[in-house]
Amino acid sequence: MLNNVKDQAIKRYLSKIGTLERNSKLYRSRYYKVEYSKDLEIIIRFSDHFNSETKTKSDINIVKTTNNLYIIKSVFTITLREDEILPYLKSLLLLFPEIYSTCKSYQQVADIAEKEVMKANTETAKVVRQLDTYKEEFNEVHIAWSENKQLKGENKNLKETISIQKKQYAEQKVILKELQSKCNAIQNKLNNIKNLINK
Repeated sequence: MLNNVKDQAIKRYLSKIGTLERNSKLYRSRYYKVEYSKDLEIIIRFSDHFNSETKTKSDINIVKTTNNLYIIKSVFTITLREDEILPYLKSLLLLFPEIYSTCKSYQQVADIAEKEVMKANTETAKVVRQLDTYKEEFNEVHIAWSENKQLKGENKNLKETISIQKKQYAEQKVILKELQSKCNAIQNKLNNIKNLINK
């Protein structure tokens, strides 16, 4: 399926800027390696179907559809007509080092941000654990305070009861003293009567 004039032009261009890395006849896919520098090389896959292989991973996929449209999948996906594919592919591969370095910079910033977020999450988890400890301690203090408040109320009631009982005791003491003096008076009268009878 990759044999028309445009397909041959794409293959020639990819062979010119890179090297044919692998020609998978089973999957009808061609893999090209394009080296920009020692640190930057990419694999481009040109095929008539989306990647179902696991053997070779590609950075850019060029897929020709049955209605002669080309889909390029890299960081983003775009669908192009036959007359647009080669100019777009040339621009993409020309700008790829810039795109790559920008993405790499963003990735480095994202990695740093991820580390900071992970550090912040660790600190947050530590603070949450500390707050849980404080919450448990607060609950214990609150329970002790509630029990203390209840005991203070009971203590106040006991003080009132003791005060009432002291008052009642004082009243009973006065009554007892009066009764005792009456008993003594009666006893004296009885003794006087006994003395009179015995005479």
